[in-house]
Amino acid sequence: MTLPTFFTLLYWFSLTPPPLVPWIERALLIAFLFMLGVGVAARIVAMRKGWEKMKRRALVKVAWALIVLSLFGLLLILVEYERIYLLSMRAGFLLWVALLGWYVWSLYRFVYV
Repeated sequence: MTLPTFFTLLYWFSLTPPPLVPWIERALLIAFLFMLGVGVAARIVAMRKGWEKMKRRALVKVAWALIVLSLFGLLLILVEYERIYLLSMRAGFLLWVALLGWYVWSLYRFVYV
């Protein structure tokens, strides 16, 4: 029994991976641009004066997390589109997921702990 290509190490760590399927590439681009827009909008909303200090700080942290994650995701899409050797490895997406987990954990600690 063989694993699907998605679950193999060669898929994630190949130095010259095959290009992404065009509809997946477009969907990721739209998702990252949407995240960037939501992050900028959240940052603008956080500047309002009528909010409590802790709510404003939490919203600023969420906004910066969305902005950083979206810019990193757009960088991943750019290097994938340009087919840059070594940088277009799929491991970059694993790094993006790890960064997302770190942001979620730090936001959880800030809000609930």
